[in-house]
Amino acid sequence: MPTASATQQPWTARTRRFSFRLAVGMFVVAVLPLALTGWLVLTLAANLLSELVIRHHQQSLGAIAGSIELFLAGKREKAEQLASRTPVQSLRAEAAQSALSEFLAENPFFSEVSLIDREQHVLTHSRRHNGSQGKRPVGARLAECPDELSQRLSRRFPELLLRPHTGLESDFSDPGLARQVAFVVPVTSFAEPAKIIGLLLAEAVLDGPNLQEILNAFPAGERDYACLLRPNGELLARRGQGLSVRARSIDLDFPAPGTATPSSEPVTTFLVDHLGRQDLVSAVRSPAFGGIIAIGHPVGRAFYLVTRLREQFFVVLLLAAVFAGSAGFFLARAFTRPVQT
Repeated sequence: MPTASATQQPWTARTRRFSFRLAVGMFVVAVLPLALTGWLVLTLAANLLSELVIRHHQQSLGAIAGSIELFLAGKREKAEQLASRTPVQSLRAEAAQSALSEFLAENPFFSEVSLIDREQHVLTHSRRHNGSQGKRPVGARLAECPDELSQRLSRRFPELLLRPHTGLESDFSDPGLARQVAFVVPVTSFAEPAKIIGLLLAEAVLDGPNLQEILNAFPAGERDYACLLRPNGELLARRGQGLSVRARSIDLDFPAPGTATPSSEPVTTFLVDHLGRQDLVSAVRSPAFGGIIAIGHPVGRAFYLVTRLREQFFVVLLLAAVFAGSAGFFLARAFTRPVQT
């Protein structure tokens, strides 16, 4: 005949299994929806913050690109003012030479200025460094000058005379060199302002100091940075403490230049390793100076809010798991105690 303890053992094993299953069920019911909801919220928050950071980068890139264009527009206006001066409009070499030399003395951005008549003859030429003759000898035709810019202007000269506007010729053939820019300004007759009698060619070098002056006008956060790069990634100018002073270049896997217009150049975002951390870097090509504008933001700082939310969520999830397990255990005890007794 079975004893009381023998008959109680099956019930004890069953109640233990029931208690375990109830505790697991409570855990799954309480924790699994919370975990899925938290994962969804954190994913949406990370995507939203990423979009906000990239949008902020795009706005900053647009502002810097606009400042570069305004900087060049201001220099172009200086060249236009020179072309409208009476000594230049007279096309007399001696008077124009004095005006060109005075212009270079007042505008250190420019390095050379040439005055050319309708027959493509170089009437006068002035350069900042007078130690050499220069690339356009006075009296020579543009087609006879050896430099590439003169050859290009010689081929386009009839078109430039028919279209009275200020153009910008530029060259960045060697990524290791500074940006060479040249403003082509029509010279009109003093008596007949609608008549173009020649062209003024004002050349300059858009180098690091010029670009740094532009970049310094933009505020940068404690760990943020903005920089201007040559096409090969070499730094021309930088702004902000987030970029190490030891950095000489930023390796960006930038797509090859396409046929996009300056206003439609695409913004590309990269994850870049910098001094043992990952940075979120957005960059765009700038046709105005022939290089790349980049804005950087440490990933840890950009997603600081998501990181804090993730840490707090794990704490809440852990507390929920402990609470669900404990509640399941005590609930199972409450159900099985009358059966055991």
